[in-house]
Amino acid sequence: MKKKISLVITLIAAVVFVTAGFKLYILLKAYKDAAAEYSKLNSDYVDSVGTDGSDTVSATEISLDVDFGALSKINPDIKGWIYYPVLNISYPIVQTEDNEYYLTHTFYRNTNKSGAIYLDHANAPDFSDFNSLIYGHNMRDGSMFGSLKKLYQEEDLRKNNPYFYVIMADDTVYECEIFSYYVGHETSDAFTIPTTDEQKEAYINDALRKSVENTGVEVSKDDRIITLATCSGPAGTQYRFFVHGKINEIE
Repeated sequence: MKKKISLVITLIAAVVFVTAGFKLYILLKAYKDAAAEYSKLNSDYVDSVGTDGSDTVSATEISLDVDFGALSKINPDIKGWIYYPVLNISYPIVQTEDNEYYLTHTFYRNTNKSGAIYLDHANAPDFSDFNSLIYGHNMRDGSMFGSLKKLYQEEDLRKNNPYFYVIMADDTVYECEIFSYYVGHETSDAFTIPTTDEQKEAYINDALRKSVENTGVEVSKDDRIITLATCSGPAGTQYRFFVHGKINEIE
């Protein structure tokens, strides 16, 4: 009887081990496939300046030459390109009629847990709203928005790299100066798009109050902002990490 029990336990352990190994393989393959897709997009359709050490430029001169014409033929949902070089964030921004599809589909529309970086379906595609919400997964390998957590993990990272960028198809560059970042709940008001002056002021004050640090960046109801949102903590968590940037438009 003891031998039979031992055999059953061994078989159960073997099944658990094989299942866990298979799940890990699927996960790593998804990471690899998504990384290959987005690497190809960057190498084939984007030329960068000021990131490889060969060109030294100021923050406001950093630019990307993005071939939106070619990218729109691959996926007409493209609305812009997000760029934060210090965190290796360089991805197309897409938008569709819901906030579910790009949770599990890449820019090439392949099913993948990495998903895509996407603009909230309720936002104006030209980022003309007071608050434009951009979502991305907190991937374990640091891809997508997985590297945003470094803002609170690494001292002075924001101070030395205060801007992320959104490049538009008409060559307009939105230089986004980070004025607040913090961990909040999935039901946070940070997900709202204020429309009245009172709502805008309340949104700004709440973001400044919750921020990990006092950035000293002045923001008013007359500004436009971009909010980056991703999960915080393990998969299935109810917490989100928010990064708010004030838009400075550059020709």
